[in-house]
Amino acid sequence: MKTIDVRGMTDRGLSIALAACKKKYETAEDDYPLHRALRSLGVTVSLPVWNQENHDWRQYNLVVPRTTWDYQQHFPDFCRWLEGLENTTLLCNPIATLLWDAHKKYLKDVEAAGVGYFHTASRNRAETSCARSASSTNPR
Repeated sequence: MKTIDVRGMTDRGLSIALAACKKKYETAEDDYPLHRALRSLGVTVSLPVWNQENHDWRQYNLVVPRTTWDYQQHFPDFCRWLEGLENTTLLCNPIATLLWDAHKKYLKDVEAAGVGYFHTASRNRAETSCARSASSTNPR
C-alpha cells in the first residue's frame, strides 16, 4: 500500500479530491466542516464528479471517494475508475477495502463479529461484479 507523508506538503500545495456524484444531495452539506478544516490547513479541496469523462486525476495528491452515491447504478464503471486511479494517484484506502465496503458484503462480517447495525436490503446481481472481486472476506 502506498503512503503519503503530508507533513510540510501544505507549503507546496497539497491537493485532495473528495470525489462526488453528479447529483447533489442535501446531506453533502455535512462535509462542509471537513472542507473548511482542510482549507484552513492550506489544502486545496476539489469536488470532482467520479465518472466525469477525461478528468485528470493525476492533479491530486489524494483521492477520497466521498459522496459517490450513484456508484451502485454504475458499478462496473466504478470498479474501472478505482482500478484506473490505483496507478495514477493515491487513494484513501486500498481498492479491496473500498470494494468490500461498496458491495455491502461487509455487513455480514460486521454481524458475524457481533456488532449491531441497521439492516439494509441487498441484491446479488451478476452485473455488480468487478474484475477485482469484492470478496466477502474482510480485506483488513
